[in-house]
Amino acid sequence: MSSAASLIGVSSETDVGAFDYGEALSKSLLYFEAQRSGRLPYNQRVTWRDHSGLTDGLEQGIT
Repeated sequence: MSSAASLIGVSSETDVGAFDYGEALSKSLLYFEAQRSGRLPYNQRVTWRDHSGLTDGLEQGIT
């Protein structure tokens, strides 16, 4: 690995195989589920998140 690559944190090819892409994908999807607004499904995995933004724009007449 070149010194420039090590300065910016690029790993060598041998390090790439140790990364758990399944876990990264799972955490990414959970993050995006937590960012949703509107009426959420009953089986929402992010239990602290509730429906939001259901009345946004009503005062301005936007539905």
